[in-house]
Amino acid sequence: HQTDSSFLASLGLGYGGDKLVSIDNGFDIRGGSGINLRLGYQQLRDDGHGYRVALGYQYHWVEDASLKSPYLQAAYQNRQEPILYGIGVVGHIGAKVDDGDEKTDYDPAIGLLLYVENAGNGKLAGLGLSYTAIEFDEKDSNGSADASHAEVYYNLYF
Repeated sequence: HQTDSSFLASLGLGYGGDKLVSIDNGFDIRGGSGINLRLGYQQLRDDGHGYRVALGYQYHWVEDASLKSPYLQAAYQNRQEPILYGIGVVGHIGAKVDDGDEKTDYDPAIGLLLYVENAGNGKLAGLGLSYTAIEFDEKDSNGSADASHAEVYYNLYF
């Protein structure tokens, strides 16, 4: 089998999950919301099967409040021209929420990742949609937050 490998840089916008911080002006921070930045590596064999691994950082802020969470993705993927399908796991290393007054730390968490991406040669190649199902448990407490979310992203390959 021939193997095609590439590095990728990704920018995504995610939305979803429980409200973690409510701001006076009506905006809020949800567990899955924010900007996602990723750097990764993928391999695809000529039969369409392959894998992707990526290091990511989720960041969302409104006024003085913020959500920050580094994470790792590992996925099996299958390319059926022009679409790339992926299923895998995502591990958040420990989300932190700062609402301006107090900080909340969350334990590491593992969730399920699903994605579809236009892998064709058109102008929108690299545009994708993903869904992550994950829950954050508060450190040293029994509180938890749903951080599941949908994300629209764009990958640049090099």
